[in-house]
Amino acid sequence: MGGKNLYKLFIDTGGFIALVDERDSYHQEARAFYMSLGKGTSLVTSLLVISETLQKKTNHRANMIGV
Repeated sequence: MGGKNLYKLFIDTGGFIALVDERDSYHQEARAFYMSLGKGTSLVTSLLVISETLQKKTNHRANMIGV
């Protein structure tokens, strides 16, 4: 493809949650790492990771409201 300095970085459930949840204990580190990535870096994941992330976030919200 002729691309120079192109990287793919796999992100897992813990990484997603830390990145989007400001209350997560690793949020600041995840945000700083994400911001440090070059434009040639693509984040990749799997459908399983996306499903697990959504399930964990949904369960966490349900526990917070007592469902």
